[in-house]
Amino acid sequence: QSTARKAAETVVLVIDDEGIETLMPELLRGVNDSQASMRRGSAYLIGFLFKNSKLYLADEAPEMMSTLITLLSDTDKATVSAAWEAFSRVVGSVPKEQLPTHIKLVRDAVSTARDKERRRKKGSPVLV
Repeated sequence: QSTARKAAETVVLVIDDEGIETLMPELLRGVNDSQASMRRGSAYLIGFLFKNSKLYLADEAPEMMSTLITLLSDTDKATVSAAWEAFSRVVGSVPKEQLPTHIKLVRDAVSTARDKERRRKKGSPVLV
């Protein structure tokens, strides 16, 4: 597993501007996977990418923040930890002067995640 992680980290670090267009949808698909290990690994790689990449990723940050916030209500505790760490790294990559523009996005994502959690606890269908 350690070898696979290092390989994934290496791939993420050599991605260029064109490759990011392919990578992001794959990472988003991973955080929505039915297997906790896939969700956790994808969340980790999102955080790794935003912390270590030399690319300008501020334009990708809003969608990643929304996605990671919904993972904070995951049933797998390790996935929640990975999502929280990744969220922190995504926010940390956004230029400070742009942070205020993301407040509404974060509020909306938290509200959506809260609604999904309530439905799950009540046994109602979770709407995606």
